Formats: sequence, structure tokens, C-alpha cells
Amino acid sequence: MLPYRASLEQLVDPRMKRTFSSKALSRYADIISLCIQPARQLRPAMSEVMESLESLYQMFDIEKSDAADGTELDPF
Repeated sequence: MLPYRASLEQLVDPRMKRTFSSKALSRYADIISLCIQPARQLRPAMSEVMESLESLYQMFDIEKSDAADGTELDPF
């Protein structure tokens, strides 16, 4: 079995690799893995999923705006 990072890199569309940091992709994968749990009671409520995605989006937006200023910041 491949290490987690290597297998994550294989799952991601190559165009997204240029858009998101490895840490951001890993966080998205964490959320996805919770959503696909076979047992219903182990899956998060959609409101929790939305909160998690909104939080990541805000972090990514900060990273993107800082990168536009020439400052490199990876909040992940």
C-alpha cells in the first residue's frame, strides 16, 4: 500500500494540484472520508460538513490573497 500522501496525489486531478496545497487537499480528503463512512451514524451531519468546507474555503481565500501580495502563507 502506498503512503497516504502518495495515494492522495494519485487521486487528485492534476489541475487541482496546482491550485491547492498538499495540506489543503489532505483536509478536503479528511472531510470526504467522513462523508463516505458505511455506517450512517458515523457520518457527520451536512451542517457539520458545510462548516468544515466553509472554514477551509476561508483559509484558502486568505492563502490566495496573501500569495497575490507576494507573501507566501500556507495556513494549512
